[in-house]
Amino acid sequence: MLRELQKRLRKLESRRPRRETEDKRIRQSLDSLIVRAIGYYLGDPRPSEAPIAAYARALGYEHGELLRVLKEITSGHKDPNYNERHGLAIRRLFSKFDVNFDEAENGEDLEAFKRMYAGLPESDKEQWQILFPNSQQTSSRVNPA
Repeated sequence: MLRELQKRLRKLESRRPRRETEDKRIRQSLDSLIVRAIGYYLGDPRPSEAPIAAYARALGYEHGELLRVLKEITSGHKDPNYNERHGLAIRRLFSKFDVNFDEAENGEDLEAFKRMYAGLPESDKEQWQILFPNSQQTSSRVNPA
């Protein structure tokens, strides 16, 4: 009887999503949101272009140049210039929402993420609902400077 219960428990546990997988999915969603927000708020997006083009512009790259750099990074090469540009863009993005990224505390960064998300086009929001399931009440207050 005990052996049968243990077997059933293992089977049930194997169906349950692993916490690590959930954390990884949230992290990937957050990374994706950051890239989209940088492009949207800092890259002067144009209606007929892919969001990655605005992200490239926000980082100071030409679209094709950024794609080349990202391809190199995914194949294992390091590009400190990209990391520096991306880090500066994150800081500029947060400052647009009146938050100092390096000194944010007491949930300021989370509130800034919520406001970033709220200001994105509705067509983009579905992919990040895992991060903000109750976001319909969030304001997108942005500092225009």
